[in-house]
Amino acid sequence: EVLFGGIGHLNPLTKEITEYRDKGPDGQVIGMDTVRVDASGNIWSSGGPITRFNPTTKEFTHFDTPGTYGNVVGKNGDEWFTTFRDDGPIVRVSKTGEVTKWNPPTKGKPERLQVDSDGTVWFTERVGGKMGHLDPETGNIKEFDLPGPSPSPYAIAIDRNHMIWYDSHEQDVLGRLNPNTGEVTEFPFPHSEISIREFFVDSQGRLWFGSSSNNKVGYFYFQDPVTASK
Repeated sequence: EVLFGGIGHLNPLTKEITEYRDKGPDGQVIGMDTVRVDASGNIWSSGGPITRFNPTTKEFTHFDTPGTYGNVVGKNGDEWFTTFRDDGPIVRVSKTGEVTKWNPPTKGKPERLQVDSDGTVWFTERVGGKMGHLDPETGNIKEFDLPGPSPSPYAIAIDRNHMIWYDSHEQDVLGRLNPNTGEVTEFPFPHSEISIREFFVDSQGRLWFGSSSNNKVGYFYFQDPVTASK
């Protein structure tokens, strides 16, 4: 029996877990990756293809863009994705289901992304060693070179000063990009094999991370006057 991709729901009060299996169009296996919940309560998953699950009707909707990985809830009901496979595009699915794609100049395998408060999109190019910035209003994409022999940016965060943070997957440093100047400041990570997949910014401005190879969860913050204009 082939097990198709699915989404699980945990009720923390009863500890009951309910699974919803996606059979997939034409019977193909649905690979699910990063899961997010939008403002309407729909469950989105990257993978192949992009899927949206309506928890009220228990129905899956598919958007034919294979190989997506990063997945972020944007503004106005938009959902954003990176396409890591085959150096693919940055993808937006609107709340009406319209799919729009932008191709970065560098075939750098976009990994993760974040949407800033002004609606522009920042994304890491892990293989290309660059940070990308997309303005969806104009379609313009600007890329920033990152330092080191193998910058390999993976996780990304935008702090409350609008500075762009990333972890270097192979150099074991945390990097901070100033989008005004393009300057990158590197901070050593206290352990080898950094292996951070995502950052999460809390209400106090701290950036939380999980380092799987070190079996640790932690956070960092800086009382730093450096800010980016918005």
